[in-house]
Amino acid sequence: MTTICKLVVLSCALLVAACASISSMRSEEEITASLLNITPIGSTFAEVEAVARKKGWKDLKISPNRGYYDDSSHPERTVGKASITVTIGEHPWLPLGTEGAYAAWGFDENGRLIKIWVHKVIDSL
Repeated sequence: MTTICKLVVLSCALLVAACASISSMRSEEEITASLLNITPIGSTFAEVEAVARKKGWKDLKISPNRGYYDDSSHPERTVGKASITVTIGEHPWLPLGTEGAYAAWGFDENGRLIKIWVHKVIDSL
């Protein structure tokens, strides 16, 4: 195989891997769908925690006795009896800011996943 062919194959493999990753540049809906694929509804608290640790997501917060606050619902409410929250990632936004993607998993009283909430925030000057 020639060097050019090897580079093309490697580039294609990297592109496929990048598209399949959970990137902060994707929409909230796309990130949620990806998270549901790897942590489906009904997953245990321990399973989701293990995934979050394996992925190396930043700002991992484990709350075994408190749900997460969902300010996207009306009325605003706390979801679940336990929660795990992470920063999926952050990237530059225009010249003077960043956009971050954050995820929260809510669990019922039996430690089973009941909802995932993904939200994106733009922080700029």
